[in-house]
Amino acid sequence: MAKQFTNSIFQESIKHYYDVLKSGYLLEIEKASDKEYAKKHFQSILFIDNEFIPSHSVLFDGLKLAYEHYTKLNPETAFDETFKLLPDYKRIASCTINDALASLGGNESIEVSGHYLYYINSNQFKLEELVQTEQKVLAASVENLVGALAIYVAGQQLYKEFKVEKVNEPITKSKSIYGHSFTQKQQVLALYFLMQAYGVNSKLDSDMTTLSALYHLILGVPFKTFDKLKNTNIYKNIRSVPNIFSSDSAYLKNLKIIRPYFVNTSLIKVVELIDIQINYCETK
Repeated sequence: MAKQFTNSIFQESIKHYYDVLKSGYLLEIEKASDKEYAKKHFQSILFIDNEFIPSHSVLFDGLKLAYEHYTKLNPETAFDETFKLLPDYKRIASCTINDALASLGGNESIEVSGHYLYYINSNQFKLEELVQTEQKVLAASVENLVGALAIYVAGQQLYKEFKVEKVNEPITKSKSIYGHSFTQKQQVLALYFLMQAYGVNSKLDSDMTTLSALYHLILGVPFKTFDKLKNTNIYKNIRSVPNIFSSDSAYLKNLKIIRPYFVNTSLIKVVELIDIQINYCETK
């Protein structure tokens, strides 16, 4: 536990980073020629994908999720309860590193962390890069971990604050008689991010046939028998998701189509994952 830190000090840190990030954000928007583009860009790199937030670290992700959990139970004790778990998360991170190194060494019987697989499958990081980051986070001081968590919390607060005015994002008009209709690939993509955001790594936790049946249930698509599922488009899509579009531009277009629905329902974790992908596509 971080004995030299208290919840009061942590809250002061959040307020400090909130002010710093907000000031920097507003300054950048004021200077920008294309202000709408600048808003999206700087919300991403300052609030969501800040370089001082090691979101792709298993250790930090554990602290982040623990703090969010305990905050909902009791904000006054959330900080203390979170850092009581630090030794446990360090052990998990160490095991994760060992498994990743074993996999890199050619041990095919070792399963790589699902957290890592998300970033690998979305072509954001290589396993070697994830291991290096994890090792740095594992070696970081408690002070640095507390600071990173404070930046994360401040970023989330600012993201929610400035996203209120962006909820009215245009949704691509459908050619159907309905106001809004969706392709099956868009539905599969939306469910993929929803599962990822809440810790369900479908490709690891379920076999593809069982998962395909679940998608058929949720999407309201009938099927004859389980042994026929492998021939369905849903099965083929979930094997490759999120890489189910013909190009990066098509992927970007569809990310922007599904995103407003998660914004409007305040599913921030999902929006965060989608924004990482949008930023990746736009800066690629």
